[in-house]
Amino acid sequence: MATRTETSGHHRQRSVPNAVVNWLATGYLRPPATESLVGGVVGPHNPGTLSHAVGLSVCMTTIPNFELPNVAFGPNPFSLETAAADHSTDAIVLLFQRDYHCPKCRAQVQSVAERYDEFAALNTLVVAIIPESTEKAAEWQAAYDLPYPLLADKSKAVGDEFDQPTRFGALGSFHDMIGRMPFAMVLDVSDGNPTSIFTHKGSMPADRPSIDELLESVRSTVTESPATPVDD
Repeated sequence: MATRTETSGHHRQRSVPNAVVNWLATGYLRPPATESLVGGVVGPHNPGTLSHAVGLSVCMTTIPNFELPNVAFGPNPFSLETAAADHSTDAIVLLFQRDYHCPKCRAQVQSVAERYDEFAALNTLVVAIIPESTEKAAEWQAAYDLPYPLLADKSKAVGDEFDQPTRFGALGSFHDMIGRMPFAMVLDVSDGNPTSIFTHKGSMPADRPSIDELLESVRSTVTESPATPVDD
């Protein structure tokens, strides 16, 4: 499996004026096309490796397993493999966020929470992933009380393994608020083996699928749970 080596570390020593950082963080330039990934287990202590392109915009041939600290609902740590093997779950929605401070990220996790009963009706688990420490992630949970897993990807290894998009080259790689863009993936896990059925790579902070789009992507593949019979 081929690996990718960062060679632009010397750029990261340069300071960037706050005004430039703020402008770039809300800019509307589209990022360059990036390679797609396949891989094995990845986690905070095992960054994993990158491989040749497989067309992630359509699907991911192999879904990398990962394990990350979970500060919200569900087991801690969270394992994708374990969650996918749960017979009560038919789909998993992965929402890769940009940054602790990102207003659009905060709005998205709250919007999902407000309509989480609709995901539950489809036997769907939503998982939000933030590229921050467990302490920072815990602050989100304390503020929003999310009814689904909120994972801390401090090393950004999982986001990178799933090819979460970035823009502005070395500068964007160094400053998440500038370069890291949102990424959503919906997995069909009805047979216990995660299969990508929907992906959305954001080209700007606000470029995200709507809640209705995420729900429809599940409905198109997974049948809603039948209503529980009510005794007369």
